[in-house]
Amino acid sequence: MDIHKPKPWRGWPEFLKEIGTIVIGVLIALAAEQAVEWLHWRHLAEQDEADLAAGMRNNLVNAVELAAIDPCQRVRITELAAALQKPGPDWRANPMPIANPQRRTYIVPTVYGGTGPLWSHAPWETALGSGVLNHMPRERVARYADLYRVVDVTRVRQTDENIRASQLAALGYDRKLTDAEKATYLGLLSEMESTQHAMRNVARQLLTGAHALGIDPPADQVAERVARQRDLRGACVTDVKLPLS
Repeated sequence: MDIHKPKPWRGWPEFLKEIGTIVIGVLIALAAEQAVEWLHWRHLAEQDEADLAAGMRNNLVNAVELAAIDPCQRVRITELAAALQKPGPDWRANPMPIANPQRRTYIVPTVYGGTGPLWSHAPWETALGSGVLNHMPRERVARYADLYRVVDVTRVRQTDENIRASQLAALGYDRKLTDAEKATYLGLLSEMESTQHAMRNVARQLLTGAHALGIDPPADQVAERVARQRDLRGACVTDVKLPLS
């Protein structure tokens, strides 16, 4: 069996050449590894942004719905407030007018029709936990953060509005109202008006902010949602022209 002994170096130039070859090889390997890792994170970042955009589109359809029914909500608050300011204790049942009789499915009359769409926040939570946001452009991450923060605020406000709307249920029946009860109901309506004003503003904020990121609600879903609300509430539901100016 032949044993090959290492060849002796022939001076410093050859030694430096061999060291240089090793160093270059290591650097190439490290660069290749970093390139693979960069491509991996870039792919994940693109996937996560696609998920963030898809989740936001669902929220944008909700935002269009809020904007479309806003005139109905303001008119209804005005009607109830005017009725509550009439003198005397006699209150006549004042349920919300429903355009399509087939939609009158509630046992307790609806006095003020709130909204109940689900707001999507899961894509943002997933992106936060994955660490992918560190590999996306900071400006886009900041904009997504603002949009999903608005989604959270809107979800809370929607819950508050629906709770207050349920507290108006007694106005769907004939009854006697004291001045104190009328004042309480007027206070509820004032809070609901404030909430409705805020929801109208956040809907606009969501739609304009998302449009700046290149995200708009799907036109077919918008048309379906607006048609559904018009079927329920009637002609007060307005068309929302997108993108908002």
